[in-house]
Amino acid sequence: MPHSGEASRRSRADYRGSRKAISLRSRRPLYRGELPHEGLERRHLSHVPQRAVILSSRSTSAEVFETQGKYSEAIEEYRKAIAKNPKAINLHYRLARALLQQSHDPAVLDQARREFEAELSLNPSDAVAEYQVGQLLIAQQKASEAAAHLERAAQLRPDFPEALIAVAKLRSDAKRYPDAIALLERAINLQPRNETAHYNLMIAYRNAGRAADALREKTELEKLQKPPEGEFTDFLKRLGEKK
Repeated sequence: MPHSGEASRRSRADYRGSRKAISLRSRRPLYRGELPHEGLERRHLSHVPQRAVILSSRSTSAEVFETQGKYSEAIEEYRKAIAKNPKAINLHYRLARALLQQSHDPAVLDQARREFEAELSLNPSDAVAEYQVGQLLIAQQKASEAAAHLERAAQLRPDFPEALIAVAKLRSDAKRYPDAIALLERAINLQPRNETAHYNLMIAYRNAGRAADALREKTELEKLQKPPEGEFTDFLKRLGEKK
């Protein structure tokens, strides 16, 4: 298994309900990578497993269609590849990704969830697929069902910060703030610049009555959100000084 610090490459979606955006990004061939994660848009995840798979000509064609934005064609090719090799690892995952890229319709969310579940039937230890299922269930307003999948994802990969954050949100919703805080602190230890983790930790501290800690997290979050002063900014400053 690759080191947890390697950059992830799987496409990720932002599941936010029937009319809320679900954005996905293409993934490089052969590996798992960027994942779906509620609350963020088009950010790379890290500390998740990557795994090489053997690609058929149909699955590689489907990947090409995805990069071209031809999702209907990609879906068709993935389904043909699955029919030809139903036990192949990763094909159901890729089909689910293509479905989500094509449509945000609730019926499509359900189809995609079934494909992620099919991936899990082939590889029950796949933390990525567990996380995907959990996020889709949250988008379908099924938080109680989502909890088991998100918790299992975090158990399978204790170094998976996005899963820790997702479980922490459920703990906060249940007013179990000490548990949420512990999970979020672990997530930040793994990914110190994760703004979502810092934001949720700030809220958890506040709700737990730890005002000083909440203020500290607010300050840290503001530092992370502050745009860096690059060369162009310096140029503008020098230009202003000359006036």
